[in-house]
Amino acid sequence: MSAPVFWLRCEKKPFERRAALTPTTAKRLIDAGFEIFVERDEQRIFDDAEYEAVGCKLVDNNSWAQAPRHIPILGLKELPVSDEPLPHTHIQFAHCYKHQGGWSSVLARFYKGGGTLYDLEFLNDENGRRVAAFGFHAGFAGAAAALP
Repeated sequence: MSAPVFWLRCEKKPFERRAALTPTTAKRLIDAGFEIFVERDEQRIFDDAEYEAVGCKLVDNNSWAQAPRHIPILGLKELPVSDEPLPHTHIQFAHCYKHQGGWSSVLARFYKGGGTLYDLEFLNDENGRRVAAFGFHAGFAGAAAALP
C-alpha cells in the first residue's frame, strides 16, 4: 500500500504569504507516514529550505496541474481565474458556497475535470462546528504585508 500524499501548491494572489501547511505540520504528517510535495515559492512566509529540512519533496513553482491526479492539492486561497478543467481534489478556501464572485465558473471547472473541492470554509465536525477558519487578524496580516 502506498503512503498517503499531499501536494502544497504555491499561492498566486499578490501579497499572499500565508501557507496552508507549515513545515512543523508537514513534519508531523511525514512522521505519520505521509509523503508531502511542496512547490518552490519565494513569496511564501516559510522558506523552501524549511520544508526540505523536515523531509518534504520540493517541486517546481506552480506545477500542481501536472501532479498525478490521485494527489490532493492543498492551497489557501482561490485559484487564478481560468477555464481549465480541474481533475484533482483541491482543499482550500474556495469561497464558492456563499456565491462570491466567480463561484459558478470555479465549480464548473471541477465538474468539467471530474475533480473534487473541499472548501475549508464549510468543513464541519460532528457537532456542526467549523474545523478550519481564519482568525480575526488574518485579514490584517495580508493588509500589513501590502503596505509600503
